[in-house]
Amino acid sequence: MALRVEWKPVSGNGPRERSAHACAVDEASGRFVLHGGVTVNADGDPIPNGDVWVLKNLDSAPQWEPVRAKGDVPCKREGHTLTYVPAKNMFVLFAGSDGALEKEFNDVYTLDESLTWKRVETKGVPPAPRLNHAADVVDDALYVFGGFEDGQAKNDMFKLDLNTMMWTPVHANNPPSRRCNHSMTAVGSKLYVFGGRGGEATLYNDLFCFDTESRAWTAVKAGGQPPTARDFHSAATFGDKVFVFGGSMEIESKDIFTYYNDVVVFDTTRQAWVRPQVSGAVPSVRWAHAAAVYKNKMIVFGGTANDVDLSDTHILTITDATVKPAAPRRKPSVGPPAKPKPAPKQEAQYERTTPPDITYDVPNPAPALRRRVTPKAITDVAPRDFERVQSQMIQSIEDLFRKIKGEYQQIDRLRAELISDREAFEKEKAENEALFESQQQSMQHLQETHRRETEAWLAARRKENDDERRKIAEEWARVKKEEERLKGVETQLKSDRNALETEKTDFEKRRKKMEAIMAQFEGLNS
Repeated sequence: MALRVEWKPVSGNGPRERSAHACAVDEASGRFVLHGGVTVNADGDPIPNGDVWVLKNLDSAPQWEPVRAKGDVPCKREGHTLTYVPAKNMFVLFAGSDGALEKEFNDVYTLDESLTWKRVETKGVPPAPRLNHAADVVDDALYVFGGFEDGQAKNDMFKLDLNTMMWTPVHANNPPSRRCNHSMTAVGSKLYVFGGRGGEATLYNDLFCFDTESRAWTAVKAGGQPPTARDFHSAATFGDKVFVFGGSMEIESKDIFTYYNDVVVFDTTRQAWVRPQVSGAVPSVRWAHAAAVYKNKMIVFGGTANDVDLSDTHILTITDATVKPAAPRRKPSVGPPAKPKPAPKQEAQYERTTPPDITYDVPNPAPALRRRVTPKAITDVAPRDFERVQSQMIQSIEDLFRKIKGEYQQIDRLRAELISDREAFEKEKAENEALFESQQQSMQHLQETHRRETEAWLAARRKENDDERRKIAEEWARVKKEEERLKGVETQLKSDRNALETEKTDFEKRRKKMEAIMAQFEGLNS
């Protein structure tokens, strides 16, 4: 069954138009929090933002509201990341740049549930100042990969322990190539890195996986049709699936300006790219937007399209009930370059058609009109040897046919090799299918055997438990009976004790009476 998703726009006033902002979702209260970004003014100058907006009521009627800055407020910036930490119910902001790319940052701020900022003094070896990196959280650690640092793309990784606020470089073999403007999304204990830019004419659509437990990089050999190479896209996690949306492919030196609004999904279980069935009001093409996940929804805000910053909000809802988000994840936004990019020539997901470079200028002066001349008298023409010419032409044609015959023989050899390879492939395919069928049967047999053994084991345990419970019930009844008997004995003992006390009292009275009589006798004797 094909995966189904539906787009819906969000109405109402919200943040002003911008790109290269960052966002995340507060999973505890269900709030989409947006910060910063850059807005290009009418003169083409980038103006950084430092405001915080919250999109609330995500389960019913989403509504934007601004938040008054409190605490250690970060400076205005773009190209940073904002990541939600479920275990601590807080956001972590890292790095970025001022709007003019004159200064890059590597500072860390937290934003708590009351939306109060706090500057964090970290320890260890921090990443160098950077922007357009990617970050996400696994357990109690923030992982940062790549980015744009001092004019170069990077492929280093750092880990920030959120309990001790200690930075540690992460060294692992075979990391992805240097890149910025990419995405990195957590699925369980693994981080998936997709796309990005390595240089002016170097864009990627490769996929890498970093296992935080084994600390190893793996180049993912994914099935299906991958997304085209791009940067400034967004990525978000729904359960075991990574959703990629939008982005750009700009190679100015090759006159390529292509932008996207497609949704492509990587299924981490099947290790394959899939294209969902999309319905609803699909957003326009865009790049440098921001997206985050709440339950079965992906909220998208802003970005840039047609050299114009956007301020619209859209929600992508997974309508397929088979896709259930696990611990909700989010992809922090990555920022765009400081200078506005050239205006796109089209809004399609294809490279534009480049017209031929035609000039109508005449490089040289036009020649003068020819003078009318009197033709020379026709002289006798020497006769040609037709048989010799015929022989030469026949020889040329025979040589040409021999050459063609040799080419056809080569083609026949290649065809024979192809047929042989195809037969070998079909044979191997049949063997693999037979092996697969055998493995499936073995698996079914193992499953059936395991089921029977499990059911037998459960039945035996159930019988043992029933016998044990019956014995316990019998013992409990015996204990209760003994308790009743002891209560009777206790009552009898109390009765006997009372009788003894009464008898003792009577005896004491008789003793005293006897002593009195003895005293009288002693008086008489004296």
